Amino acid sequence: MIFNSTAFKQNQKTTSLDNRCLIIVDLDGTLLNQKAEITKKTYNTVKKIINAGHKFCIFTGRPLRNSKKFHDLLNLDTPIVNYNGAFISNPKNPRFKPLEFSISRNVIIDLLSDKKITNIIDNVLIETQEGSFFLYHPRTKEQLKATLQHFHIVNAQNVKYMDGDPNALRGDVLSILINLSDNDHKHISDLMYYIKLHSSTMLIRSWSEEILGTIIEINSYFATKGMALRFISAYYNIPLERIYTFGDSDNDVDMLSAGVNSYAMRNGTYIAKMAASKITQFTNEQDGVAFELKKIFKKI
Repeated sequence: MIFNSTAFKQNQKTTSLDNRCLIIVDLDGTLLNQKAEITKKTYNTVKKIINAGHKFCIFTGRPLRNSKKFHDLLNLDTPIVNYNGAFISNPKNPRFKPLEFSISRNVIIDLLSDKKITNIIDNVLIETQEGSFFLYHPRTKEQLKATLQHFHIVNAQNVKYMDGDPNALRGDVLSILINLSDNDHKHISDLMYYIKLHSSTMLIRSWSEEILGTIIEINSYFATKGMALRFISAYYNIPLERIYTFGDSDNDVDMLSAGVNSYAMRNGTYIAKMAASKITQFTNEQDGVAFELKKIFKKI
């Protein structure tokens, strides 16, 4: 849902620097509903909090190309965290020097040159500052469409294909997504084993997608939302006791466990719920974040 952010009336900022808070939110499954939209209720609640002088930040596994629109919609002037912490930038502030926690191109080339790995995977999508790279062409149009949609690639022409040759990769790597289409747990275990043989400094997560099957995601060991939280906390000089975090999934766990005011979404995973100090009363479909923010900031 699109709103005219400039038409929203600006309230006078009254929160002192000693009392201002930092609100950190994940996007999918958290701030966004199932249609990947910010509802009017959530929009209005967030704008009131921002206009009161508090800081609001987006932390997402999405790339900047498909999360900046929400940063713009809310007219945020704060940094945005992408690829689960691998890239921190501020589109509204050209003086903010982006932070990048990437993996060396040579490390990924070495990884994808291992036949023990390539023999048990279906495909690999690699994200760099130079663009998105597929190790192979997706086998079917349906698989290509699902991959582009799931990983928020709007224009297929921006994707480069390496035709099985990892040396065609350009630039250091922000995120690597390995597709195991058969969901064979033996293959997952084998893949984890071979990856760890190559490097013990990679952070590995996994999830399942209906069409694509099992996805293994790899980031730098330092690319976490928890690490990004500590950076933003120091950047704004806002201590942990005045930071409120909201997330729904396993990639939010270190962010949720880092703070004392952490909320796992009612619709979130069990792992996220165990890591958080609180659980929202309502789901992302029911404006769960907005409801809790209204309780926290009672005067808005």
